[in-house]
Amino acid sequence: MIQHRLLTIVAAHLDEGDAAPLATLEVAVPHYAVRAMAICVERRALSVLGEYILRATASGFRDHLEISGFLGVPLAEVCVELEELSNSFYLTHHCVTGNVNLLEKGRVAISKDGLRDTVLKELPCLVEGVTRRIVRTPPVLVPRKRLSAGTLALPPIPARPPRVDELSLPGFKEAVAASYDATHRMLEVSRLGRIVRATSLFQSGHMMLRRGTHSPPTICVAGAADSELSHHLGAHPALQLLKKKLETQEKQTRYQITAAWPKMRRQTEVDPAAFRAAISQFAAWSRTTNIKADDASREFVQSGQSLMAKSHWAGGDEFQMLFRYALQTVTRRMLLVAPSQSHLLSPEVIEALHKASARGVRVELYINLEDNQIFHKYLKIDKTSPSFVINPLHSKSGWCGFHWDNTFAVVGCSKTITCSMGRTDVFFGAAITGDTESEVLLRDLSLSAAPVTMKRAAARGHENPIQRPDPA
Repeated sequence: MIQHRLLTIVAAHLDEGDAAPLATLEVAVPHYAVRAMAICVERRALSVLGEYILRATASGFRDHLEISGFLGVPLAEVCVELEELSNSFYLTHHCVTGNVNLLEKGRVAISKDGLRDTVLKELPCLVEGVTRRIVRTPPVLVPRKRLSAGTLALPPIPARPPRVDELSLPGFKEAVAASYDATHRMLEVSRLGRIVRATSLFQSGHMMLRRGTHSPPTICVAGAADSELSHHLGAHPALQLLKKKLETQEKQTRYQITAAWPKMRRQTEVDPAAFRAAISQFAAWSRTTNIKADDASREFVQSGQSLMAKSHWAGGDEFQMLFRYALQTVTRRMLLVAPSQSHLLSPEVIEALHKASARGVRVELYINLEDNQIFHKYLKIDKTSPSFVINPLHSKSGWCGFHWDNTFAVVGCSKTITCSMGRTDVFFGAAITGDTESEVLLRDLSLSAAPVTMKRAAARGHENPIQRPDPA
């Protein structure tokens, strides 16, 4: 699948001179939906009629007849309210004469701050799991089981729900005031009590892992980089272990490609300036409207030509970009090997392959049998068409790639990396240009390769030699 969003994130956060990232991944930022007991004080401890009776008494009205006439309220209702105020010691009311005198408690009740009673109430708030910040505007959050496949759930710091002493009281007040609940209009939070419940939720984001031991990751939420998240998680053991696994997978892939294709021994990574220019043009093209799409497409193709100037090692981001470049520039023949974990069969890609076939390009596609059903679900292809051939892919080694116009090829391995944060698919490989034999490399690795298994001997704890099962 051509992941426009991931490539747009890379284009937006790649500075001049930066090398191509090690990997760009879909991640989920942890949050906690917290319900805490809060000690609140009432903003209005009196009814509206009771407050106005106290204010009328403070203004000089001394009996219930004058107060009833001044407020325009029936005398019976005034007498009932006066009796309640007298029982609560806001004023004194003589039942026979009707005389009213304001007490100290009544003066405090109608003062600027008013009289406040303590109330214990359960209130909600949203806490970010890494920084422990209270979120004022709730984002779109989902539980972990609803995260899309291949999304890594970033670890909270610390790895537990928040405690009361970690919550900011001013932030909690702002969150309550920003909510749709009308509690903040009647109650003011004075102090936080115990946490009743904390539910784990996640917000979608992206993470760009850079090369180098001391290079912190770039973590983006809603398309914007969050430096505080990067600071807290940069040295986290889970991310360091993930980065180590990615580097190991990259080394293994390069070793296997070099063994099968010795011409790659002296090759390096893609030129940073060429990569940055190409991915910037790709991001601009993905955002254009139909009117300017042709101009943006030509600019992307021109910048993509610099990527294929010489053979080099390629990562997952460049793989996605070069695949789009191949679909735009192919004129004669296209060979595509797409195992399930490579995600190369999105509806957009299927439509692009069909358009290439319609303009005379011979498309040869190798996919798994279960993907064949998905393929025909999106687009009806004539199985007897000589320009569009679909072949079953029996190998489950993860090797994949594409070859177009007999001179360019991208060959690599798509593997599933498992860590404490989840499972994700990554690609590492090589871009080979100007060599007509690159198709042989793609077919040898992706169509003939078989998984290597190690069987333990039944006796003496020894291991049998490596056994390669039949690819079929």
